[in-house]
Amino acid sequence: MRRRSVLIGLILGVFALGVSAQETGGGQIWVRVFEDRNGNAVRDAGEPLVTRGVSADLIDSSGTAIRSALLDTEPNASQGLIAFQFLTPGAYTVVLTSADLTATTPTQFSVTVEAGAMPLVIDFGGQRIVPVAATVEPTAADAEQRELLRIGIAGVAALIVIGGMISLGLLIYALVLRPNAFRRADVDPMRSTSTSTGTHRPVKSDTPEV
Repeated sequence: MRRRSVLIGLILGVFALGVSAQETGGGQIWVRVFEDRNGNAVRDAGEPLVTRGVSADLIDSSGTAIRSALLDTEPNASQGLIAFQFLTPGAYTVVLTSADLTATTPTQFSVTVEAGAMPLVIDFGGQRIVPVAATVEPTAADAEQRELLRIGIAGVAALIVIGGMISLGLLIYALVLRPNAFRRADVDPMRSTSTSTGTHRPVKSDTPEV
């Protein structure tokens, strides 16, 4: 009888230890990170999971950060998951930050871990940050090159204008002035052939003298 009582006591002790362990360190909080392309704070079909560039801090009810995690080094990073496991029941706050995403969901989540409850899953979404090209201040050499380029362009433009004026002058000469010169040359020889260069003798009158 005594042996039976001892066995029952051992069984009850092991069961109590198991329940105690479950109550004191079996809680889980999972963060799932996704790219919220349409910005509606909900993971829709076709929106991919984010596998890097997000960090999470776990804060207990006293306001103390008790754990930190980086998505890049998480075992389940390929599934976009950050895990906080073996948590005692109580209130927690999860704070999320990312230099690659503009958050479309809250960046702080307050949750309560209960003994024997299912793991809690938090969805954190954001949109990719488009890098802005850095503005480069022009140097003195750049300013000098631009000035030389401006002068060169002005010179080419001046040459084009001068060339156009010369071409226009040649065209006017070919169409107007030169034909007039040819016409004058054609008239002058005719005038020269009609002029007599010999001596003039008086014309004898046919009227008989009286």
